[in-house]
Amino acid sequence: MTLRKITGFILGGRTGAAVTVANSIVNYGAVGFSSSLNVFFMRSGEVASGISVMDPETNEVVGTSKKAAEMAIQ
Repeated sequence: MTLRKITGFILGGRTGAAVTVANSIVNYGAVGFSSSLNVFFMRSGEVASGISVMDPETNEVVGTSKKAAEMAIQ
């Protein structure tokens, strides 16, 4: 079932501004949810293994940190 069909079912045949607002809300929620899933799946490996932490003066890697990976995603 598509989001448009769900929206149509909820609105019960209404037209006009109510449909426009409902579609906007549904689309906004869908984009937000898919963006969250994208970040989770694309960055889960970095959170699990950590990211490189560098010294700002020498630009040398001083270690890896899982906490830094979590902070980078937020």
